[in-house]
Amino acid sequence: PDGATLRSYFEVPSRPGAGRLVSTYQGPNREPLPSFAGEPRDIALEGATARETAEAVYVALAPRTGGHDFRVAAACAFVDPGKLEDFELHIVNRHERT
Repeated sequence: PDGATLRSYFEVPSRPGAGRLVSTYQGPNREPLPSFAGEPRDIALEGATARETAEAVYVALAPRTGGHDFRVAAACAFVDPGKLEDFELHIVNRHERT
């Protein structure tokens, strides 16, 4: 209400097959869209690559039939905790899809 910036920081432990999801918006598609709030959501990551996982997350965020599609992108990084400089990253951007 006073125009101040609110930031939240979360520590996210690395667990095989598990991730945390932070989206821009939450809840049902309505005008105006409610901003995401609270803790990042736990999600299962079943892909074998960053590409497969990013695609699966993007598909899972699709609106229900007849709903407006507010998705913009999904990103996934596969990181080896022992080699942080060696990682795989994939971004699904709806404006670059064919």
